[in-house]
Amino acid sequence: ALRPRGGAPIAGVDGNWACPACQNVNFAQREVCNRCQSAKPVEALRPRGGAPIAGVDGNWACPACQNVNFAQREVCNRCQ
Repeated sequence: ALRPRGGAPIAGVDGNWACPACQNVNFAQREVCNRCQSAKPVEALRPRGGAPIAGVDGNWACPACQNVNFAQREVCNRCQ
């Protein structure tokens, strides 16, 4: 992950989401904002699929070739 455990959540990383009402960033498991109690937005429940994005949900960019890999990969699927 991009942040050490115990730190503040980062929107878009590991499923964390920003509240559209108050902009507070909430951890992924929250169904309502812990600041204003607004419901988790539907777009935060985005479907899986498509290309991985570096830094989101544990996806990572290969330091050698910059290919973005899904989190479950232990070696780059482009240059290995």
